[in-house]
Amino acid sequence: MHADPRVLHVRSSAGLYGAEYVILGLLPALANIGVESKLLCLDNQHLDEQPLYAKARTLRLRAERVACRGRFDLATVHALRRAIDAQPDAILHVHDYKSALFAWLARGRRRVPIIITAHGQFSFTPALQLYHHIELRLMRRFDRVCAVAAQMQPLRDLFTKSVTARVDLAEGTVISESHLAFKKPGTGIPANRVAEVVGRKLVRSVAANTLLREEDLLPTGTGG
Repeated sequence: MHADPRVLHVRSSAGLYGAEYVILGLLPALANIGVESKLLCLDNQHLDEQPLYAKARTLRLRAERVACRGRFDLATVHALRRAIDAQPDAILHVHDYKSALFAWLARGRRRVPIIITAHGQFSFTPALQLYHHIELRLMRRFDRVCAVAAQMQPLRDLFTKSVTARVDLAEGTVISESHLAFKKPGTGIPANRVAEVVGRKLVRSVAANTLLREEDLLPTGTGG
């Protein structure tokens, strides 16, 4: 007789965006079909409060904080290893490059399946390109790779934030961080691509609280 399936979801998060709401909806959906789940939230060392963990607790979902002091913290690997040893029949479901790396290291030689979901938000900054490359390499070592279904895109758009003009900006303005804010919905330039916006020049005026779009900006590397 097989034990009821269990899933340990692992996520490193800096806020509540589309991917986080997909995960928060996934846990009760799995519970409805008899799959026990628990969310392991890797701490963001830059935040005192951990929004994903707090929201999960508000929704009365099973969740646990895992201390993490940076992009690589050996103590985090050991903490995940203890979680795996406590539930050796569980499946690990990771949701970003950081949780993928930590989970892979924690698994070691254990026969624990790992599933990764690609939530579809990648940036073209050099650092995030590197993280994306790491994630792709790790995917080859995992048991299953999932992608967020097209039907979920409206939900992601609803909860993801976009780069927005904080104040009225005139044509020709060179964008600085002080000009920008981040607001829902996520149908404009994603907030995690803000580094690609700073330093570029506006080709048209943009009113305060308007989502910036690529067509509002002079292409990168273009003079003028």
